[in-house]
Amino acid sequence: DAAGKSLGWEIETVQSTPQKITGITATATSELAAFGRVAANAVNGIYNDSNFWESVGTVEGFGEDRDPAITFDLQTAHQLDHFLI
Repeated sequence: DAAGKSLGWEIETVQSTPQKITGITATATSELAAFGRVAANAVNGIYNDSNFWESVGTVEGFGEDRDPAITFDLQTAHQLDHFLI
């Protein structure tokens, strides 16, 4: 499962220049892993819409997730100005 892999992504911090924070992980309440739409795709550089994270939804026949959520773990505290995906 790719959702637990440690991946890097560039994040803007309050510093004068962007700082690359490595080791970011993403997990989600559900994901369509059979179609490659796992939470880790939100932080691993996937730019193709057909592979971005998606929950299982509610009536598509893959399960039910009525309150989907994705969580990003930066592994330590950072003061962020904004977070770009």
